[in-house]
Amino acid sequence: MSGMIDKSHSKKELCAIIETFEIPVDNMYDLTKCQLQTNLMRELCNMESIKPDYDEYCIETIEELKEFLKSQNQLKVLSIKDKDHIMKLSKFLIHYAKNNYMLAPSHFLSIDEVIKASQEVAQYCDVPTARRAIHLINKDDKIKNKFEMKISCKVQKKIKQREDIKKQEAPKLVVNKGSYLITFD
Repeated sequence: MSGMIDKSHSKKELCAIIETFEIPVDNMYDLTKCQLQTNLMRELCNMESIKPDYDEYCIETIEELKEFLKSQNQLKVLSIKDKDHIMKLSKFLIHYAKNNYMLAPSHFLSIDEVIKASQEVAQYCDVPTARRAIHLINKDDKIKNKFEMKISCKVQKKIKQREDIKKQEAPKLVVNKGSYLITFD
């Protein structure tokens, strides 16, 4: 049964899932990862429904949770080598954008290379540098089709929280009306 949960999910993440969806697994912190996976899948098979989570995981049904656990963890999709490659491409795209979208001083030889690199980077926009690169590339007038950033629900929520905090903390102009007496010594 433990083979149903992908190995990319850590014990800490499994414990967080158990707490979020209120799955009755006893002594989860004392179990090994393998034991935790077995107990979690056993409980999920015995349950008919779960408490939906719209904030962190965006999962409503027990079937969606099972599919989430069977698939690779979205935050660990990239290996270190792949992440380095995506970061390098993102930096090339940012360099291209900062040079007024001109090919001459950039790493790219044609617009097709820019498009190909952008398509690859757009798949991993959980990485902040990739998001910035695609945001800049979408402003390029030479590229007609804009790239859609693939961002996990968890990262989208964090971005929205940061934007809300920025809006709340933005300096505001306060005007006090009245008569004031200024004296100079």
